[in-house]
Amino acid sequence: MLAKVLDEAWRTHKATADITTSPTFCDAGLVLGAGAILAANQTERRAVDLETGLDRLFALLSVAYGRRVERGLIRHLRRASDCWTHGDRAMAEMHIAVGGLGRVPSPAQSAHRLFLADRLMEAGCPPETVMRAAGLVPSSSDNEQLTKYSQDQPRVPAGSGRTSGRWTNGVDETSPQPSTLSRIGAGAARLLGWVATKATAPTVFFNVLLAPSALNGQGRVIGVPGHPEMKLVLPPGETQWSFQDTSPSGQTTRTRLRPDQGLLLTDEGEVAGRLLPGGAVALDLAVLTPTKFKPDEPKLCPAPQPDKGGSKAHSPARVYEDQIKALVNPEAPTPSGFGVSLPLVSRATGIVTYDDCERATGAMVDAKGPTYDAALLDRSEKYFADAGVVGDMLEQAESQVAAAGHREVRWYFADAGAAAFASKLFADTDRGRDRIEIFVVPYAGDRQ
Repeated sequence: MLAKVLDEAWRTHKATADITTSPTFCDAGLVLGAGAILAANQTERRAVDLETGLDRLFALLSVAYGRRVERGLIRHLRRASDCWTHGDRAMAEMHIAVGGLGRVPSPAQSAHRLFLADRLMEAGCPPETVMRAAGLVPSSSDNEQLTKYSQDQPRVPAGSGRTSGRWTNGVDETSPQPSTLSRIGAGAARLLGWVATKATAPTVFFNVLLAPSALNGQGRVIGVPGHPEMKLVLPPGETQWSFQDTSPSGQTTRTRLRPDQGLLLTDEGEVAGRLLPGGAVALDLAVLTPTKFKPDEPKLCPAPQPDKGGSKAHSPARVYEDQIKALVNPEAPTPSGFGVSLPLVSRATGIVTYDDCERATGAMVDAKGPTYDAALLDRSEKYFADAGVVGDMLEQAESQVAAAGHREVRWYFADAGAAAFASKLFADTDRGRDRIEIFVVPYAGDRQ
């Protein structure tokens, strides 16, 4: 019977296999459990193919974690894969951690389930059937995305044994999942610390607040970018910290945070923050304010924060930025004078800024106002200049594409001449700049 064959195969396999407790990149690809390959490496340069067999990938992850893993995770896996391809293991680890998977529950049992699921799909069992056998009924949105299999495709023979009872792990899918900051590994913690200490102000990446320097005995107040009603407070001479959230009516909710071996814990013992290497601090906003930062909902855009290097208020450049912000997020435009940032280790600051992020898609946006046309065309002969407007544009384009990963990057120009200039410039210089989508949206303000 198939069940007996699988049991014998598992006993043989686990005797020589090392168990990984979270998705990990290696020369074979993205692996989990007792060496199960979630997505295989396709080339000598470590390019992991996440797109082929996407249904299989999510079925394996769901079986390993004992809960349905949502499809929104793919954007984090793509960013992680891109970082792995370019040799940045720490950044790849961070993207997986931010995706929210964490460690599998009961690693030995999880590895066993994963092994069984992998072997069943190798035998021709569709991913949807495997998930149902594991008691993980796909949601309606998942059903729409699952590949339709031919009736002629080989199936596991009927009467091959009741395998569904072998999936049970005792995990309650409705129970709270661990905090993101309780799951990150040492590499991801070092990277977050490096980015935070290089930043000039607190910033938020996917519900995780990074403060440039740790709080000290002299006391300090750190605000949450884009949320003036929230702040983290350490009174002078105290070690007990407090996260404060003030409602529109003026009522303040305080969450006490106590340090414990590098973690910041609530009174209930939940991990709400972490002290990072280099003297920085990180807070999990989904733990502290679950109604505003929900951990089970995808957050495509970083929180807005003041753009200290941006254009002056009421200038044509600022007016055009606000015009584009209203275009990409018409229901709730990003405030004037605010921008968004993404991490990029290769930059001295550790971050790359953009004018906005389209909340519906996660596309990163930059606005090029009416002053760009004359400035660029007057310097059209200095295509490869290392300084000046053209040099700045080349550097900005390259860093924005690098930080965006698999996100779209869009530049909006007020003048068609500048848009055409930039399009040709990016095509000629390459280095990924031709990924930027260029649009022309005429300036609606006063040019004086």
